[in-house]
Order: sequence, then C-alpha cells, then structure tokens
Amino acid sequence: MKKILSKLLVLVIASALIIGIFPNSSAEAADNKFDVVTLKEKASTGAFKQGKYSNGSYYYTIFKVEVKEDGYLTITDKSENPGSIEVYDCKIDTVKANISDYSLNDHIFRTPYDTEKSYVPVEAGTYYLVPTTYGDVKFEYTFTKADIKRTNFYRKKADKLKENKVVTVVQPNGYEADLWFEVSLSKNKTLTIDFEDLSYSYSYLSLYVYDENGENYKMIESDGTSLKSSKTLDKGKYYIKIRQASGMSNPTVYKLKLKK
Repeated sequence: MKKILSKLLVLVIASALIIGIFPNSSAEAADNKFDVVTLKEKASTGAFKQGKYSNGSYYYTIFKVEVKEDGYLTITDKSENPGSIEVYDCKIDTVKANISDYSLNDHIFRTPYDTEKSYVPVEAGTYYLVPTTYGDVKFEYTFTKADIKRTNFYRKKADKLKENKVVTVVQPNGYEADLWFEVSLSKNKTLTIDFEDLSYSYSYLSLYVYDENGENYKMIESDGTSLKSSKTLDKGKYYIKIRQASGMSNPTVYKLKLKK
C-alpha cells in the first residue's frame, strides 16, 4: 500500500511540473527595486518612467507626502496620458508589497484613469503616492485645509450655514450619506445657494430644502453644468440637504455659499 501511495505522489508532482502549477526552478524572476522620494507641495515629480526594466529588475518610484492637518490633496496629473495613482496611509513595507502583488488592495484611494485632477480627503499623517501606470509619468499635488470629519449626517445635527460664508465640504469616494445644513430667515427672503464644485461632479449632486415640518422645497437637481438656485421663502428655520449619488469614482469637493 505504501509503495502504491509513493508512486501516486511521484506521478502527481511530475504532472504538476508539466502543466506549470509549480514554478520552473530554472526561471529567474525579476526583482523589484524601489526608490522612495519625499515630494513637497506644488513641486513637480518631473517626467520619469514608472516600472522601468533594467538588468533583470523593475524600478518603481514611491512618493512620500507629509500632511500636517486635515484637508484634501488635489493631485494634478500632467502626464501626456494620465494614468492612475494609488494613495497609501500604511507602512512603506506594505506599500512595496502591494506593488509586487497586484492582488493586494491596501490603498485608501486610487485616482481614475484619464483624469487630470483628483481630490483625496486626508487626515494629518504620512502618505505614499504610487503611479500604477507603466511608462512616462508626471504629476504634482497641493494641499487644502478642510473639515473632513463631518457630523451633520442628520437634520438634528445640521451645521448652521451663515450668510456669505463659504463652507468647503469634502465627501469621500462613494460616500452616500446626506449632509444637512441649517438656515434661519428673520423675514421673508429669497434664499440663494451657490456651489463651486471643485471635483466637477455636478451631475451627481442634488439639493433640497425642508422647513421645520419636513415639507420639501426642492430647489435644484443639477443639470450637469451648474448648481446655483434661488427661491423665495417665508421667515423661519429651514434645512438644506445635499445628496451625492453613490458609485462616485472621485470624492466630491465643493464650496457652499448662502445668500439671503
């Protein structure tokens, strides 16, 4: 019985080698070489080739970014053919492991392909930016301070929106929660709400206004080009709800301004 099992084991191993389940011991796997570079705000990476192959090794550049406070990064891809850039907030060894093994997905964000500008909400800390496109790459980033820790997900927790004060709102990638803002009118007035959508996501945003009784005064569902709306309302307290469609490939970053 033992002899039969031994023969079967030898047969299985031999078959596996033939069909390629086990790697061929004579094949030489290429090594990955990494260069970690600190990238300052507004400093261009300069044109370089990601994943360049030379003398049996692939060479990758990882860009280290230090963020001192909460806000968002605006990544501008100046490559001739913009690719995708992954953003990591983990240890450098984990970043290298992700480059070597595409099945790992430890990045917190990946910019869309063919997008010149992308917005990434970040807290204070260390981040690593890794272009995933082979070939010529060139990009830079800027940082904007903003409140990314939102709590106004419900009407009872609505943020008070003051007249003529610009509020920068950052909603992370694919974020589906509504954001609420409170407005008080001391007399009958025309309420005007202005958007400056930095992420060009107009077609994914809808804006509603409710009174204290919950009656809906829908002001606008974006036509894809603008989000400016005015409506005459009686004096009282109102609640503005901003809804973002799900499945966004980019976070939504917009500035909200109220005029009365």
